Amino acid sequence: MQRRRLGEACFLLGVMDETGSGVPKDPSQAIPLYRRSCDGGDGRGCTSLGIAYETGNGVPKQEAMAGILFHKACDNGIPRGCSLLGLAYHQGAGVAKDDSQAALLTRKGCAGGDPLGCNLLGVGYEFGYGVPKNMQQAVALYRQSCTAGFDGGCKNLSRVQR
Repeated sequence: MQRRRLGEACFLLGVMDETGSGVPKDPSQAIPLYRRSCDGGDGRGCTSLGIAYETGNGVPKQEAMAGILFHKACDNGIPRGCSLLGLAYHQGAGVAKDDSQAALLTRKGCAGGDPLGCNLLGVGYEFGYGVPKNMQQAVALYRQSCTAGFDGGCKNLSRVQR
């Protein structure tokens, strides 16, 4: 329990450093905190560290490392980690391209309440990436994503309903 609390505290401190909330903004200072958080069992730290490696924010860009960290986050029950790992599989970014795996992971993210996962799964259904084409299912997922506040879901919903 103490290790988990330390992981949560490190995650929150990392967010402060990354965003400049109450401290000078310095994404590179967030990296060791996110790493410690991830190592402490807080999947949010793994997700944030993965995003840093994916984008090169505070660390050199390393898509393979991002994939490893998103996998760890997903395994720790973080829906956004599952969604981001699914996107990596769809793009072949740091992992082998596999649309079936992408659909499985974005479905897991969506089921966990991540609107990005719902939007990505909707794209899969719209275009047949890893799942059979199903426009009704795509629209329902875009609507779910939009209702949850994800702008990309709203844009996709608007686009397909024209």
